[in-house]
Amino acid sequence: MEPLDGLWTAEFGSTTGISGGGVVIFTGSKILGGDGAYYYEGSFRLDGMKITADVTAHPFDSRSSSIFSTTGRPLKLGLVGDIVGNTILAQGTLQSSPIATIGVKLTKRV
Repeated sequence: MEPLDGLWTAEFGSTTGISGGGVVIFTGSKILGGDGAYYYEGSFRLDGMKITADVTAHPFDSRSSSIFSTTGRPLKLGLVGDIVGNTILAQGTLQSSPIATIGVKLTKRV
């Protein structure tokens, strides 16, 4: 079992001023999760208490807007963060628009 394996809640916000939340499951080196309009899949790497992740958020409701004010298209994110106990604080960018940034707080629940 990997040290991050389990169910986490996610709180996030973007430079557009829009925020949201969802759930994330870490299993092995994979990330799976979702919210009310997107499902997430990706991978991560650990270096001590640092995490680097690549995540794609896929829309399953083509009418819903993302936290970047996009509609109906996948979002590819690169994230880097610190693990502090049962919390991960990370920041990242939208790969198609590096000036669009995201902040994420993950809290381990189970």
